[in-house]
Amino acid sequence: MEFQLGGQNYILSKEEVEDRLKHIEPEDVRKHYAVVEGRRFPVKQALSAAIDRPVTDFITTDAIRIFTNLGFEVDNVKEQKPMVKTTSELRFEEYLKSNGLGYFQFEKEIRGTSRRPDYSLTFMGQEILFEVKEFKSTGDEVKNDNKAHTYDPYLHIREKIGAGRKKFKDLESYCCCLVLWNEEKPLVFLEWPELIYGAMLGDLAIRIPIEPAGQYLVTGESQAVYSAQGGKMVHKEGQQVVVENRTISAVLVLEDLDVGQRRFGVEVRRAEKEGKKLSPVEFFEMFERAKGTEKDYGLKELRISVYENPYARKRPPAEMFRGPYDKRYGLADGYVTLLFAGARILDLERLEASFPERRLEEYLRRDVEGP
Repeated sequence: MEFQLGGQNYILSKEEVEDRLKHIEPEDVRKHYAVVEGRRFPVKQALSAAIDRPVTDFITTDAIRIFTNLGFEVDNVKEQKPMVKTTSELRFEEYLKSNGLGYFQFEKEIRGTSRRPDYSLTFMGQEILFEVKEFKSTGDEVKNDNKAHTYDPYLHIREKIGAGRKKFKDLESYCCCLVLWNEEKPLVFLEWPELIYGAMLGDLAIRIPIEPAGQYLVTGESQAVYSAQGGKMVHKEGQQVVVENRTISAVLVLEDLDVGQRRFGVEVRRAEKEGKKLSPVEFFEMFERAKGTEKDYGLKELRISVYENPYARKRPPAEMFRGPYDKRYGLADGYVTLLFAGARILDLERLEASFPERRLEEYLRRDVEGP
């Protein structure tokens, strides 16, 4: 498209505008905006970035005319309902921005489908879609009616995977990731890899071989396996294992890692190992000294743990989600294993291994025997 602005001639295409705004963060929209690849830009900011001229060089009417002629959606924010985002969506955006991935698009319209997953971003030439699901407390999770209740640790996670699968329907050609965040819902344990993969690949079970004569179990060769029973990526039909979901490329667990609490715990165990028996006063003094340091009990780090679906058509790029506290799990040599761990989480885990937590029975024995 050719146009004149302020006495200067321009030739500009829609594709050029999209490319030039790809890595630019939209400012707050006060009135008129243009939608560029699913993101709302103040229309003057968008034109300024597209032609590399200050917003003071032209008026809003010029920008509206040019972007309308280029084929972009242009509208007035006063006519739209305010966009409300969940806590999990805001925290996911926080993670993306702090890890150099702030060029995401929210609820981008995707050609050929009415589905609009929460986020889209292009990384190393591959467009990746994200649907964010959060667990919220309803207040009645723990019943106290003196009746026995069964607890299924996979149930709620599997429900979210099922909801994510519906959201990604018709999007099989994309790399699709489900992001999970726990907003203080009890009895949902997203920090345990065994439960995430159990929800994906089937209940965790123990396989114990039987010796050839069939008279006894070879207990020394037992191993934990994912049984495919109830799994959302694979499931069992009789004795047959059936692949159910190839579209969800990975389940991503977003969480606040209690790094300060864990480092402080190491310091307490270090003191015990050196023979100190901390009095309540000494413990409180140590707690106070730790404030404002890396051992501050309240210090948290936002991180992502990636759980690849071994049966997915596509995988998130290996170069993605490699923050200092991030982890990535996937299939290697036929086993689900840790593929990547950031330098800071490895340092913390090595430190914890030097001063391991005492077993519960040790604390109980100490309490019975006295100080």
